Amino acid sequence: MNTATLRTKNGERTLTRDDILEGMMKFDQDWRDKAPETGQGWFIQEKDKKYPPKYAVWLGTGVPRSEFWGGGQLNNALRSLGFDVKEVEKDLSEERDVEGAEESENTTFSIERDLQNALRKHIEQLEQGLTITDGGKEKVVESGRIDITAEDKKGGAVVIELKAGEADHHAIGQVLAYMGDLTTTTNVARGILVAGAFSQKAVAAARVVKNLQLKKYGFNFTFEDAGKS
Repeated sequence: MNTATLRTKNGERTLTRDDILEGMMKFDQDWRDKAPETGQGWFIQEKDKKYPPKYAVWLGTGVPRSEFWGGGQLNNALRSLGFDVKEVEKDLSEERDVEGAEESENTTFSIERDLQNALRKHIEQLEQGLTITDGGKEKVVESGRIDITAEDKKGGAVVIELKAGEADHHAIGQVLAYMGDLTTTTNVARGILVAGAFSQKAVAAARVVKNLQLKKYGFNFTFEDAGKS
């Protein structure tokens, strides 16, 4: 069986053509009217339909989209499995677009990791009374990996999801899935989505979820002279 290797935040994952075909089928069934048919400048052309590469992998393998990089490495893996991966913008060279996509993904991952580390050290700046309960590492649940799992001062479970840039309505769905994973008959989990900005759809979607908060992060810098006694 022809296979390809996918790099994820937690190591390598083997992909098969059947995985991707399964993801395409699920996209047609559940996401065709909800998600864009292209990714960040790329799409899979299969017969007369387009599919966003990261959705096809996520839906076919169960690996959350936030756990792996798009762009060049993903496109090459899909092509090795026999899929036709094309550019959205025909006037952009493939080399420039692949490098830009990989750089953007890696930069985003680095910022999110730094943001998570900083927030773990100063969790009460997000909300008074929060206590981290995941032992210092991302909690694995059925829907994926929760960035930070905490408990509020009333003992309720709190899901904290971090996005380095703008969070869209798909991020709302991701947080809600994690909240559902932690919700029990006696404890309904809350959610806090932290991002640099929020799309209009994300803000609208969050309005109808009473136990979900959107928090925009910022940075404070301090400066001091160096090399002076």
